[in-house]
Amino acid sequence: MCISQVKSRREYEPGSNGTKVIRVVGSTNSKNLIGILLVSIAFGLAARAVGSAGRPFLDFFESLCEVTIRLVRVFLLLTPGGVCFMIAGAVMGVSDIAGEFSKVGKFVLTVTAGIAVLFIMDLLIYFIIARRNPFKFLPHTIKAWFISFATTSPIVSLPEMLQGCDDYGIRPAISRFVCPIATAMKSDGPAVFISCACMFVAQMELSPVPATTVVVIWLLTSVSVLAIPHIPSASIIISITILNSAGVATKSTAYLYAIDWLLDRFRAGVHSISTMYGAAMINDRRSWIRKDLQSSDPYDETVVEDK
Repeated sequence: MCISQVKSRREYEPGSNGTKVIRVVGSTNSKNLIGILLVSIAFGLAARAVGSAGRPFLDFFESLCEVTIRLVRVFLLLTPGGVCFMIAGAVMGVSDIAGEFSKVGKFVLTVTAGIAVLFIMDLLIYFIIARRNPFKFLPHTIKAWFISFATTSPIVSLPEMLQGCDDYGIRPAISRFVCPIATAMKSDGPAVFISCACMFVAQMELSPVPATTVVVIWLLTSVSVLAIPHIPSASIIISITILNSAGVATKSTAYLYAIDWLLDRFRAGVHSISTMYGAAMINDRRSWIRKDLQSSDPYDETVVEDK
């Protein structure tokens, strides 16, 4: 599935009395990622709607997903050598190497600042909605943060998330429901990285970046982060897919592999923290839930203390 995107460029034609600017309108072909996502969603909903008749269809794609992830994990073992050659190929065509790496440093700073803003917003939202001191809960998230930072996978730190929630006094029925779902589906940290990475590459390849490209990147990032697999460097693959859909060359994505090992740890860490704050927020505001849903559960005995 492909899409033809209208693209304009300016050409400068020197004349006797000055330089004349000519605007040339053309088109560029790229992958129709939006169409692929919409068709995939439609087929998924239809397969669920037909019930047992659609089970083989779903089983096939679940098996295909597992096989693909296994292949990706094997290919990741070759990442160090491949990244070395990719960076070498990107650097060889650059005259100002110091300037290029300065841009990469600014990109790292931008992503780190975005993740820091996300962390601060988690604290503010918890303070506003739960009406409690967010810093009293923060020490209970340290273990989960360290494990996520070390393994680059929030799923690995799920037991520590549950333990931290129990130590704080969050009801087990809430933490056992919220933490696994949020860990599997929430991608706030990767969303920060993907949006910044796409804009970074677009600014490297295009000058200036058209407004339509910015809108396409924003839309595709918003949709793509809902289905990011929890494997290392998955955000870079999504970024390349989005750039291809937006009609942006992906040559400069080689720089992303050089610093992804660090940024992947930052976004995995903030992912685990925001997940635990979400569980704490729901626990503190459980009075908003309907009374018929607050049944006495023998497993649900822990009550958070007033802090």
